[in-house]
Amino acid sequence: MSKNSTLTRRLSTLLVLMLTVRCVYAEPGFYESEPNNTPAEANAVAGEVTLYGAMVKGDQDGFMWTVSDDDARKLWTFELHGIPGALTIAEIVRVEYADNGTDVASTRRLVKMGTRDGLTPSIHKDLMFEPGEYLIGIAYAGGGSEAAGGAPFRPPADGLSFGDHGRPESTVAEAGAGPADAPGAYRLMIREGTWLYPSSDKKPRNSRERAIEVRLGRPFTAFESDASTWYSLQFDDKAAAQRWNIQVQAPLGRELKARLTDAQGALLAEASVDAYGLLMFAEMAPPATTWYLELISPETGFIRSVNSEITGQRVSGEEAEPNGKLQLANFVDLSQPLSGRITAGDSEDYFRFSVDEATAEQLLTLRIESTPPVNLNFCLSDAAGQVLQCRNRETPIELPDLLLAPGPWVLSVSRAKETVYSITLSTQGPLAAGSEVEPNDRIEDASGVPANLRIKGRFSGDDSDFYQILIPGDPQLWRFQVIGDEISKLHYYNGAKLDRAKLRAKPGQKRVQLDNVFLLPGRHFLQVSGRDGGSYTLLARALGPPDPNGEIEPNDDSNKQRLAFGQTRNGILAEENDKDYYRFFLANRDHIRLTIQPPADGLIE
Repeated sequence: MSKNSTLTRRLSTLLVLMLTVRCVYAEPGFYESEPNNTPAEANAVAGEVTLYGAMVKGDQDGFMWTVSDDDARKLWTFELHGIPGALTIAEIVRVEYADNGTDVASTRRLVKMGTRDGLTPSIHKDLMFEPGEYLIGIAYAGGGSEAAGGAPFRPPADGLSFGDHGRPESTVAEAGAGPADAPGAYRLMIREGTWLYPSSDKKPRNSRERAIEVRLGRPFTAFESDASTWYSLQFDDKAAAQRWNIQVQAPLGRELKARLTDAQGALLAEASVDAYGLLMFAEMAPPATTWYLELISPETGFIRSVNSEITGQRVSGEEAEPNGKLQLANFVDLSQPLSGRITAGDSEDYFRFSVDEATAEQLLTLRIESTPPVNLNFCLSDAAGQVLQCRNRETPIELPDLLLAPGPWVLSVSRAKETVYSITLSTQGPLAAGSEVEPNDRIEDASGVPANLRIKGRFSGDDSDFYQILIPGDPQLWRFQVIGDEISKLHYYNGAKLDRAKLRAKPGQKRVQLDNVFLLPGRHFLQVSGRDGGSYTLLARALGPPDPNGEIEPNDDSNKQRLAFGQTRNGILAEENDKDYYRFFLANRDHIRLTIQPPADGLIE
């Protein structure tokens, strides 16, 4: 055999091996380990990571997150999924060590975040950190206190705006809660954001005459050693026809004040960065001129960033063109109806609106009506324009059961014939315990399930609702059941968001059940889909450890369960369209006997 022939066969074998290997993304994760109640005991983590843990009353968990020099050149997003039915709080504390490198010399509380009941996550995007070590303390209402020997990083519950008295209301925080000694699971995701590119320009800019020009629409980042630094923003005629947001950012824990002046030195606005290191001069309308921005700090030697971006007009009651792009979205106050128009040359409209703390405690409904009624696409997006929920049908269209976090949101109207429309935002009242909240049409926005593993929902349009279950404890079997009207399917997704088991409902079927799903501790997802007007109850139940000879879901065509010779497997076909798959191995041709015993009142095909 020639060398070329041998090489070809080797390459063919290698190609087959490469084609049969399946690449699965592994999310970096860390499960907390006790003891971790003090800074000295805190679990050490670094970089991008997902923190998993479980707490019972009287417990708190600490993680020591290290930010390297390289990590300090990135922005970071924190996303906390709290314990169902409880106020869960995460606080970030800057830690300084003594000369011996082990004793804590000082701590500085930077920010805290929390979820009131675990239904929706608390998300803070694009935070800037300096190199160093940060203690992340996680606690929940009902745990121990510092006076009772708790960890020094425990954040006070009365310092959060989660209720009239700064505490979770019992009708929300305790409804659906499990036993007092039952562990509650949480998850904190720390994700990398965009990179920062500090300028290499070392020229001093400590006076107005030395101000460095910042290009509009692009961030300028630099490490500054002076207490006062100056930047210029030059607006030509084209830029002067737009409105602008001027943004400043500093690392968490740094003090920074900004003063915006015109070409003659008159003060236009001034502000200081908030607890998250951010400030914004919003909706500025400059003439064709040069503005100057001075940044002042009692501290020196840290990075800061200046940016500007085009924004839309602020309107009241009626849209103003142009607003056919996200960047030009009208700023609107939805406390009163908003009217707009779709014409042949204007096929899409964007609007930004804000939700305050009081409104964030209410369930909301967005509604669009038009004259004449037309088919259109009505969408809700986050502040960055990521679409969270859309409905496409004839008006009127409603997006009900919305629980929106405080801050900016985006609406869009598109794919419509010429029409005049009206948009309203109304309150449905306070959140009902044990009920789903929208938007949860994407797996990334999955709603939390209460501690009693029961939640009610409804379908608005052709709807899919995603739910997230954070499971502590030992691996065991689970049953998932949906009971209601207009159900079309039930899906189970694993923690990697891969579809692993599904059942489709027959027309008129009012119960769909997935049995014997074997789950490890961690994050799992369920998807309930149905048609407009239907309502349902989703139930989850732990069934205990599996029978070594029992059927374990998922065991569909792509997840066949092993059957050894001489082994008897016991299984359940919970639904008419349930199918169980098994695999066995033969080393050569042989005669075998395969016996299947159906139930006395059933038939197996």
